[in-house]
Amino acid sequence: MVVPIYLPVDPITVSSTPTWDLFALGVGQFWSLGKEKRWSVSASYAYSFLGEDSEGLNTHRLSSSVSYKLDPLQLHVAGGYLFGDEPSYYLSTSINYETTIAQIGAFELTFEPNLYLMFSQQNIIEQVSLFRFAESTVFDRVNSQLELPLTLDNNTLDVTLSYTRNFPNNLFEDEDLSSSGYVSISLGWLIPL
Repeated sequence: MVVPIYLPVDPITVSSTPTWDLFALGVGQFWSLGKEKRWSVSASYAYSFLGEDSEGLNTHRLSSSVSYKLDPLQLHVAGGYLFGDEPSYYLSTSINYETTIAQIGAFELTFEPNLYLMFSQQNIIEQVSLFRFAESTVFDRVNSQLELPLTLDNNTLDVTLSYTRNFPNNLFEDEDLSSSGYVSISLGWLIPL
């Protein structure tokens, strides 16, 4: 079971008291396929405990993914269904490059930069005249993300410290979306079944 804890950090005005926006618990299954295990498939469920100003967001996520690994590159496609408030779906693609920095006893320290593209269903309401509005649903790229994680792993326990930078796609003309970043720490424990 992996229990990620996300602590948002504003790179310009870092506060001495972090605010908690998200705490997520999840469970999933992972399968490696083929003799060389280049292909992998996963399925998972996650529940998110959201911060104070998070009304109207989906707290449940069912997802699955397919990956192809050609060392040291990995290509990944994932999709999911979000529910709890207004159901939605998403599709993401990513590419990452894994490199080992050091071996520390039974632990391996790795650096694995990731580039993600996220596509999602969005509802857009536009005012077309004084009293008329047009509503449409689009499926478009909503975000690009660069993640720079350092992971300490011994195949049973892993600890990851990561910096993530988001580059949103402005689907709504009246919103000013700027890039944002945060630091996260996650702790994972593999339970053999």
